[in-house]
Amino acid sequence: MNKICEGDGKESKNYIIVLLLSMITGGIYGLYWWYAQGDRLYRAAPKYNVKVREKGSSILIWELLGCTLMPGLGVFIATYIMFDNMNTIAKVYNGELTESDLPRLEKPHPNLIRNVLIGYVVLVVAVIAGVILMLNALSTYDYVEEPGETELVTEERSDYSDADIEGLIGQQEEMLEDTDFTYDEDDAVYKLLDGDVVVDCTDSIIRMIMITGNGDDTPGFHSVSLGMSVEEAEGLLVDQYEYEGEEEVNKTYLDMENRIGVMLEHDDGIITGIYAVQLTEEELQGYMEEEYIFPDSDQKYLSEDEVRSVTAEEISVGRNEIFARHGYIFKDEGIKAYFENTSWYEGVVPADQFNADAVFNDFEKKNVELIKRIEDEINDVGKAAEPFIGISGTYQCGSSLEAGVIDVYVIDDE
Repeated sequence: MNKICEGDGKESKNYIIVLLLSMITGGIYGLYWWYAQGDRLYRAAPKYNVKVREKGSSILIWELLGCTLMPGLGVFIATYIMFDNMNTIAKVYNGELTESDLPRLEKPHPNLIRNVLIGYVVLVVAVIAGVILMLNALSTYDYVEEPGETELVTEERSDYSDADIEGLIGQQEEMLEDTDFTYDEDDAVYKLLDGDVVVDCTDSIIRMIMITGNGDDTPGFHSVSLGMSVEEAEGLLVDQYEYEGEEEVNKTYLDMENRIGVMLEHDDGIITGIYAVQLTEEELQGYMEEEYIFPDSDQKYLSEDEVRSVTAEEISVGRNEIFARHGYIFKDEGIKAYFENTSWYEGVVPADQFNADAVFNDFEKKNVELIKRIEDEINDVGKAAEPFIGISGTYQCGSSLEAGVIDVYVIDDE
């Protein structure tokens, strides 16, 4: 997928990360991923002279509608469409297109419904057969006790509750070779404590750590351990990690400097899972852009359409964030509080010492002028006052004689 759509700036994450984020978000990230990849193929298809009918939104609609009919059918349909589109483009990309493939360039995935239903039925039959075989095996299992065997002997687990494995994130995979972690070839991950601790590597770099279990013997992360209260955990993270947000039973924190994201899973305020990920530069940039109104206002000239596309309140924030990038300390408490709640702002320059001409680049100077002009236009700043309509004479201000009077004169322009 990334090879076919190379250069679109929307490279897909590792599939394990996609799966984990989908589980964490209750499937929401998975739906977004299907949408994004479908849209990438739709935009890439024209340069390969391949006809792709489905945008990312169409893929999403197929998936949602299919799941309302039968469990899993929507995913099956979306997968079929995505892979059919991708395979056709891949054949063109690799120069493997045959004469029999030519009709597909004009008429995408013929017999879609038939093929999907056949595949779905085969899958359902296979699952049912597997369940029947498993139940049959369990019901016919006959345990034979060995002579002299009187009780089940279990191996005592090691205790890692005093260990902290935050330092593993971002390190070379070979570091795990001299530890108690064992490599699981089936899952392609390293495990500890029967899988209560899982470490996943990408390109020989430790990218993800997952800590679950009862917490009695599992290691911690940045001194946070399972069974701890959320309040206590946040107190430990605050020195390095910025609070990013909350979603049902998960809270997320970011260390922008070291590109580490931490998610705490909790139940009734008690930590039940710790998940840490080494973010890529692209992922980190994505997080940061969510905190900006105009994320690239220091790198390009904004257009009027871009500025007018946001609300009046956001326009004001967007202008002030140009100052905030350079550490401007705001006098307005509301604006100051807003930027102090972002992960990137550091107020270091008092307002009376700030020299915009010296610190702003050309993009920022022009963008501040443009935003201010549109902001004033929206707020009617500088609009000419309506001419006074009345009769010349002396007018009393209010009912009190001490309030004074106003003399109105007619001035002849001639």
